[in-house]
Amino acid sequence: MLLAFTGPALAVLVLTRLAPEGLSLFASLEKVDPFDDGSRTFAGWDNFRQLFTSPAFWQVLGVTVWFVVLASPVIVVGSLYLAWIYTRTMPMRGLWRTVAFLPSAIPSLGLTVMWGVALKPTGVVNRALEGLGLPAQGFYSSAAQALPTIALITAWGGVGYWMVFLIAGLLDIPREILDAARMDGASAWQEFFSVVVPLLRRPLLFVLVANTVWVFQIYAPIQVLTSGGPSGATSTLMFDTVRTATVYSNQQQAMAQMVVLLVLLGATVAAQFALLGERE
Repeated sequence: MLLAFTGPALAVLVLTRLAPEGLSLFASLEKVDPFDDGSRTFAGWDNFRQLFTSPAFWQVLGVTVWFVVLASPVIVVGSLYLAWIYTRTMPMRGLWRTVAFLPSAIPSLGLTVMWGVALKPTGVVNRALEGLGLPAQGFYSSAAQALPTIALITAWGGVGYWMVFLIAGLLDIPREILDAARMDGASAWQEFFSVVVPLLRRPLLFVLVANTVWVFQIYAPIQVLTSGGPSGATSTLMFDTVRTATVYSNQQQAMAQMVVLLVLLGATVAAQFALLGERE
């Protein structure tokens, strides 16, 4: 009976998740000769050896880690803050929740194009800065500013989405506990850090893990705005994997990069569970 209920879901999981990952690992151990009718030979760890001896790959890996460090905490903290203030008594609370969620309802490509137009050298943001007497900024055309700009665009589009999950978690906290904390004289910050955050551990861990997975896979803003530039400043592992497979037509090397991405992602998620997961 249990298998009858779980069988279809397990079959979908195997076919759409586990099987492609297994095929990716197998493909990463092969070499393809384009001059011999695409013949395949077993290459062992050669694809990975080429990756780990390439300075370009380590630059891409560093950019990926830095991008996650920039974007993920902003999204988690921002969504938690919005969820906290939008579950408190305030005028037109429902309207402000909707406004905060709206950027998440815009498709990623549309969101990217909108910010690309606004942040270009002659865009509305630079015109506003010049109107205030401040110098125009390069944003995504500057090697120093491109990655933080992409991270902020990503955060702007993701905060409202994850806020919804945290609002649900906050509304699930018994009001009696919060009332008791206030009666004991707890300030708003003491109530938040000493009562709310510990009781919000599970939904907060879910948001942290799911958002981290999402940020690792960000592709559209980089492809549309920078194409990995300037000077490789925004070339993340996800973007470089797609470019290796499509532009350079080296699917086996791309599969090796994807395996590295999966291992890095798995290690990051495991560390998050170890640090924030519930302990028996």
